[in-house]
Amino acid sequence: MVKTALIGAGYWGSKLQHTLEQIASCDVVQVLDIKQNQSIADLQSDVEAVVIATPAWEHHQDVVKALSKHLHVYVEKPMCITADEAKDIVSKCSDKKFMVGHIFLYNECVKKIKNFIQPNKIKYIEIERQNWGRYQYKISPIQSFAPHDFAILDYWLGNFAMSDVTVKGNCITQTAQPDHVDAWFRCNDINVSMRYSWACPSKIRTIRIHQEDKVIEYDDVEHQFSITDPTMSNGRFNYTPHTTNVTFRSIDPLQQEMQHFFECIVENKPVLSDQHNGLLVTQLTDQLDRALTESMNSNTASP
Repeated sequence: MVKTALIGAGYWGSKLQHTLEQIASCDVVQVLDIKQNQSIADLQSDVEAVVIATPAWEHHQDVVKALSKHLHVYVEKPMCITADEAKDIVSKCSDKKFMVGHIFLYNECVKKIKNFIQPNKIKYIEIERQNWGRYQYKISPIQSFAPHDFAILDYWLGNFAMSDVTVKGNCITQTAQPDHVDAWFRCNDINVSMRYSWACPSKIRTIRIHQEDKVIEYDDVEHQFSITDPTMSNGRFNYTPHTTNVTFRSIDPLQQEMQHFFECIVENKPVLSDQHNGLLVTQLTDQLDRALTESMNSNTASP
């Protein structure tokens, strides 16, 4: 069994601990609670792997310290905050396994949808992640939500590049960070829109893919996706299309994700969401977040 330390015992850390305790090849020998002033400096000498679930803005420093101890590392998303931090992490990775918590790459709905996507036929992708809280003071909704979606889009489309970026933010409840963000960009000649909010009473987690002949809609709240086709009939809009619904209930993505991490350690297998995947997602997230900052600064400076 791999002797493992969990760093971070908050909301998500507690979920990780419960999951880790169900992994046969994982032996949780230590849980460090940063609220009790514990840190990676307090690691036991026999620890072989760390699972990092500290606040996002602390990920870079925690990861670098773990790598310096020559440990296997799993870090929750985002891998870090800036592209420069991500490059620094990649430069310090060794032969030990490194994994970023891009949980949707281990989601059965996301994996199944990939079989129905034809990138050369996609016209438009619209993404929404909205809910009531939790408000963050040190990171924006983009840093909180976008890593999920960039990981998904890269998995579905491949060779991801972003251009023609426009971002607008709205500060509704306070001014430390915008509560509501709308972003638009081009990805591989596909128009993409994203809407992120911490000020929506309803919980919304949807991705809608408009292809030439069908619409694929993924609803993460309901753990299902639908395919509606054909969108056109005899050259006219089809008002009576056929819709197929697929629902997944029993497979836990977090369980699948952590199982993969420890299989990679024990069996020396390649990691799906490794440091290079983390670098790409961080670069895209940072690019979008910088565009938000520029937009908000521009609005503040306007008379």
